[in-house]
Amino acid sequence: METPFDRELPKFKSLSQDIVAGSEKYLNEFDPWYPGFEDYMYNNFVSRDKYENLSALPDSLFLEKLSQYLVSPTGAKYASLLAFENDAKLECGKPAPKPTVRNSGAPIRFSTLYFFRFKMASIRFQHQQYVGTEEHIEAMNWVKDTIKDQDFDGVAFPMSQTYSRHGTYVNDLVL
Repeated sequence: METPFDRELPKFKSLSQDIVAGSEKYLNEFDPWYPGFEDYMYNNFVSRDKYENLSALPDSLFLEKLSQYLVSPTGAKYASLLAFENDAKLECGKPAPKPTVRNSGAPIRFSTLYFFRFKMASIRFQHQQYVGTEEHIEAMNWVKDTIKDQDFDGVAFPMSQTYSRHGTYVNDLVL
């Protein structure tokens, strides 16, 4: 059973906010798709007064506007970070298919967060450069704890080539 948007989307928004709030110490770059999508929606289509949370939108409107955003100049860079049912592709002018679990197969240049059972999105972020393993483990644990605090229904975890390359990928990394 897939995890519904209405339960997970607010957690995803909160995760993005928490990472932005604490990222100065640990990250050089963080670029989640959701804040841009939310701005796109509130600036062009819906009122914050009526829809304080985008998860309250009717599914048909949400998927229609998600598709528009993901083919727009500002949202297109995120299209490869979402996976859709039956490997469906986005089509301009048509609602987005329902998201599902899939790895896009793209090379991972940045660390990535995956949400399994329901893959809402991958989020690219880049750690600061660290001198020693201890600093890297602290940064990795901060990301893990920040994700864990959201209590996603599915499995969510950070993944990075650096975590494994430096021997800091630990068995409890999957939350």
